[in-house]
Amino acid sequence: MNTLRNNWSSRVRLPLTAGCYIAGLGLATTWEHNRPHQLWLDVLAIGLVLCGVGVRLWAIATIANRSGKTVTDVGLYSVTRNPLDWGTLLIVLAQCFAWQSVSLAVMSLVPVTLYLYGVVPAEERLLRARFGEAYDHYRSRVPRWWPLWSAYVRDESLNFRTAGFRKEVRLDLCWITLTAIACWYASIANS
Repeated sequence: MNTLRNNWSSRVRLPLTAGCYIAGLGLATTWEHNRPHQLWLDVLAIGLVLCGVGVRLWAIATIANRSGKTVTDVGLYSVTRNPLDWGTLLIVLAQCFAWQSVSLAVMSLVPVTLYLYGVVPAEERLLRARFGEAYDHYRSRVPRWWPLWSAYVRDESLNFRTAGFRKEVRLDLCWITLTAIACWYASIANS
C-alpha cells in the first residue's frame, strides 16, 4: 500500500526544512546584523507562534480518535483541509519575525514550496485512494487552503489525552521557547 513514507517529498521535508532554517539563520547573522531591533516584530512573532501552536493543538485534538478511520470533516477540518499546515505556516512566520530576518524568510520559501507542491498533493492522493468518494465529497466542500469559516462544524469530541497530542505539546513548547529566545537574541544582537 502506498504511504507517505514512500513519497520523496515527505521523506525530505524535515531535513530540508532544518537545513533551510539553519542556512537562513547563518545568512541572517552574516548579513543582517546591523539593522535596528523592532519591538513590534517581537510582539507579532509571539502572537503568531501562539496562534500557530493553538491551531496545531486544536487540529491534533480533532483527529486524535479519527485518524485513518474516516474523513475528518469537523472542527478546523470543516473550514480547511490542511489546518496542521496552517499552524506550521504561522510558526514559520513567527520565526522570521522573531529573528527579524529577510534571509530566513527567503530560505523558508523552499520548504513552503515543497509542502505546497509535494507533500500536500501526496497526502491528498493517499486520502483519495483510502476513502474514495467520501474524500471527493469532502474536497468539493472544504477548500484546500483558504479557510471558509462559514462552513465551520463544531467538533463534539476533541481528545486531549492521546500520545500524539502530548507529543505535539512538547514540540510546540520548543517552538514557543525558540521564538522567545530568537526575540531576545535579536534584541541584543541588533542593539
